[in-house]
Amino acid sequence: MGRVEVNLALDADVAETARSLGLNKSRLAEACLGYSDRGYLSSLLRSASSGP
Repeated sequence: MGRVEVNLALDADVAETARSLGLNKSRLAEACLGYSDRGYLSSLLRSASSGP
């Protein structure tokens, strides 16, 4: 499967820490999403998309 460009908003401290550690934020996000519990991720995405 190919890659697509997306924009993410990160907490400034988190982004700075990742940068200072030399972490690739795109690969880190992929890894976190790939290893997360699919049921939890699905419910989180549903609640985020339904708004406040």
